[in-house]
Amino acid sequence: MIFIFYFFLGTIFGSFAHLLCERSLRGENIAFPPSHCTNCQKKILKRDLIPIISFINLKGRCRFCNEKIPLSYIFYEIIGGLLFIFAMNDRNFIEGIFIFLSLLISFVIAMIDLKSMDIYMIYIYILGFLGLIYRIIYLKIEIEFIKIIGIFTLIYIFIYYISRKNIGDGDYFFYLALFLFLKNEKIIYLILGSIWLGGIFAIIIAIKKRSSKIKIPFCIYIFLAYIIALL
Repeated sequence: MIFIFYFFLGTIFGSFAHLLCERSLRGENIAFPPSHCTNCQKKILKRDLIPIISFINLKGRCRFCNEKIPLSYIFYEIIGGLLFIFAMNDRNFIEGIFIFLSLLISFVIAMIDLKSMDIYMIYIYILGFLGLIYRIIYLKIEIEFIKIIGIFTLIYIFIYYISRKNIGDGDYFFYLALFLFLKNEKIIYLILGSIWLGGIFAIIIAIKKRSSKIKIPFCIYIFLAYIIALL
């Protein structure tokens, strides 16, 4: 029963994550105007704001203009629900909330990067701030952690210039923000996991496009590797 509650709670945040992504990409205020149909611009009724249930009840269409509601809405809601359950597994509620928020913000960062090939640093700053609080409370900031950051920074700078700046500096800050949520021995899983995932998909895309000169949105692989590192 508790997992059903966790899932529903997560879907609410998932719906908000969708709003953050879409409005950020359109350059709109995230608070105003209230939730509305992007086709007819009419304000969505409160009873139509229940995650998943409203989508099913409306048969995936706007109540007013009958325009199809993008499947991305229900996708984000389901992901939000699953992430909440994942975050709460074997953790107390407060720690679970920190991990869930780190996953949700990371998901927003990854999806924006996937759609725009751009990283919105405001979300990195929020993630880093939460991570700092989490690190202080649950993991502590010790010399070993600082050494890991130092070594990673030197390697990243080296690769950054060797690749002629073909890797994004935003990815570096995304990594650092996520380091704050992981035990020292888990950080390597994040780094190697993202490299392997990114490399595999880069090869697939390169073969498909028949070109070695490709750019990939790397944040999605960092996000997926973060989930693996949390296991």
